[in-house]
Amino acid sequence: MGIKTKAYEPNIWKDGDVLSAEKLNNLENGVAAAEGVAGPKGDKGDTGPAGKDGAAGAKGATGPAGKDGEVSAAQFAELTARVTALETAAP
Repeated sequence: MGIKTKAYEPNIWKDGDVLSAEKLNNLENGVAAAEGVAGPKGDKGDTGPAGKDGAAGAKGATGPAGKDGEVSAAQFAELTARVTALETAAP
């Protein structure tokens, strides 16, 4: 069973005002009622700068297929060297 609440009416606080359960509960209920309510849509922002690597380059040509889909010893050695270089490169 939920708590019945009326529409939120903000309190105009003045010096010397005393905090009361009623005023604090009104504030809490106003916050709870506004939860998940989106405000007005803002203007579109400017496009940010490119990331550290910039835009992606053009796609390269497809390499030759290996015999029966297998990698040759030379291709395997080249791939192993490339992986090793990537794994040991400084971030």
